Amino acid sequence: MWRFNRRFDLTRLVPSLLAAAAASKPWSERDLRDVTMFTAESAC
Repeated sequence: MWRFNRRFDLTRLVPSLLAAAAASKPWSERDLRDVTMFTAESAC
């Protein structure tokens, strides 16, 4: 069940996400296609 996280702070989240994206190495299309997709049904 999804719950609202009151600690969610978009002004801090976006710069952190951009920094992580810029620091990560690129993946090939083949590697991306091999990753198992997450679905809400599989989390239950």
